[in-house]
Amino acid sequence: MAMSTNWNVFLTFEWLAIWWRHFGEGKELFVVVAKQDGETVGIAPLAITRCRLLTTLHFLGRPGSDYSDFIWSPEHSSSLAPLFEFIWSTCDADMVVLEGIREDSASFQHLASAFEQMARPVSYKADYPCPYLPIVQDWDTYSRKVRKKLIQDTGRQIRRLQEQGRLVFDRCLDGENAGALVEEMIAQKRARFWATGAKDIFSDGRLAAFYHEVAEEFLPRGWLDLSYLQLDETVLAVHFGFVYGNRLFYYMPSFRQEYAVYSPSRLLLSRQLEDAFADGLAEFDFLGGADSYKYDWTTEVRKTHSFVGSSERAYPKLVYGLYTKVLPRLKRARLTQAVLRRVRRR
Repeated sequence: MAMSTNWNVFLTFEWLAIWWRHFGEGKELFVVVAKQDGETVGIAPLAITRCRLLTTLHFLGRPGSDYSDFIWSPEHSSSLAPLFEFIWSTCDADMVVLEGIREDSASFQHLASAFEQMARPVSYKADYPCPYLPIVQDWDTYSRKVRKKLIQDTGRQIRRLQEQGRLVFDRCLDGENAGALVEEMIAQKRARFWATGAKDIFSDGRLAAFYHEVAEEFLPRGWLDLSYLQLDETVLAVHFGFVYGNRLFYYMPSFRQEYAVYSPSRLLLSRQLEDAFADGLAEFDFLGGADSYKYDWTTEVRKTHSFVGSSERAYPKLVYGLYTKVLPRLKRARLTQAVLRRVRRR
């Protein structure tokens, strides 16, 4: 089967299978395969989560995947709308929540058209921006377009650290060291979560185990980007991400809190960008989130969208209203964010 036009690491069997092993408990697989003349032309990688009052159909890999989608041969993408109708009529779900579909995906256009024709409570909305950098020139030409003060300060911070010891930028290619670097990344992220009052996503032990298995499976395939910045024996910053389809996916960066004044994540990111140019990659994908530092390096952005639908039953319709109207407003409220930060610190 020809690959979808927006094929990425989060749609691979390896990623979804590992995710299912760690987060599949309490869920049911609902994978639909579409065929024409005996040939597979599409796959819908879905799952069902059943709660006491609500049954939800959603993509495999969420949360965890920045991009989700139907896996579809481009020449057959017009069949997505009838396939979706078939899925919803047979899945016995109260709600359908399809998150993380890129706006440049053929799925987006066909699902949007299908949703507009449905009589049920349905909606689709933009979720989060995903900045990305197309690599279409050499590093020297590109870096001259980046804000001059940023480049100068990056060089200055590198020199400051070099005055303290041996500074090394490297990428882990050794399975024996990968586990220790993943643990270091997790420790750095947890320290950062506590310091800022953000939710500690690693309080669920399954996530750490998931990252370790991803590293173990992806490293020998050449898909893992486990880059790090080290000063003597101290790891100052780590990036846990992926190189796949001639693209680098900037997934999970971390840094050591006590060295924050040196901006170690930025120093590592700068070197990763330079290496991406040198390696002839086609794109550096910063993935989901409008973090300001991403816009220091690019102005290109693609958005992801959610498609949400409900059955006509009263309770799913109530949840649908909360999900599509009330919760987004609460998440944006500054008071809500401040309260959550205080609770998490406790």
